[in-house]
Amino acid sequence: MKPFDQQRFESIVAGRHLSLGRSSLVYPDATSTNDIALRLAQEGAPHGLVVVADYQTQGRGRRGRAWLSPHPGENLLFSVLLRLENSNDTPSNITLAMGLALRDAVQPLLEDDVRIKWANDILVDAKKLAGILVESQLAADNVASFVVGIGLNVHMREPPECIRSVATSLTLLSAAHLDRELLLADLMHSIDERAQIWQSHGFAPMASELCKCDALLGRRISVEGIQGRAMGVDETGALLLQSATDAVPRRIVSGTVELLDAVP
Repeated sequence: MKPFDQQRFESIVAGRHLSLGRSSLVYPDATSTNDIALRLAQEGAPHGLVVVADYQTQGRGRRGRAWLSPHPGENLLFSVLLRLENSNDTPSNITLAMGLALRDAVQPLLEDDVRIKWANDILVDAKKLAGILVESQLAADNVASFVVGIGLNVHMREPPECIRSVATSLTLLSAAHLDRELLLADLMHSIDERAQIWQSHGFAPMASELCKCDALLGRRISVEGIQGRAMGVDETGALLLQSATDAVPRRIVSGTVELLDAVP
């Protein structure tokens, strides 16, 4: 696979007059792009900085899980630094806004529906196409910056054995184009649009959109030992879980979701 072409990417960003991605760092290998971006954020790096790696030795997902991308240059592994202010919303729900941004960029490339599995997975045909890890930094008890890490499976043809049954890629889904530099530029555009909505209005204006592509809606699930049926998300991005013993759905703001029913 060809290494990521930083010069070409920055040329596309400049040609489209994009706000994100004007500054970028590209590594042939790194521990984790989020690690690098978080350190640079502490050092005062600007809003919109993008860190790309062709290979990660310690790529990670939510709750410390590993993110596997075995072959250099095969997939799109990056983090973008966002310096946003939003005192009226729950900071954690920016992850769902970023999920919609990722869907915005890849849905036009695919015939099958792209769905979001609360809170940070992008699925197609019930298999994982991408994952999101948002980490924040505090200053004076307020969020000073977000680092949005994304792993998008692009050229992968043979997922590692341990994830083969649950992972997919744009190649395996016969995507319309597989140009990583163009894909990242598309993502910079969609991430910026969703981030601006979130900063100005919070997650609420996007809640109904997420419900339309919710991979869990109506499914029997378990979250931290609580079983029930997923009833969508509310305006804050909380997962609504209707158990047999509750009169109204519970609001779940964090936790690991386990599917209890067969794939529909």
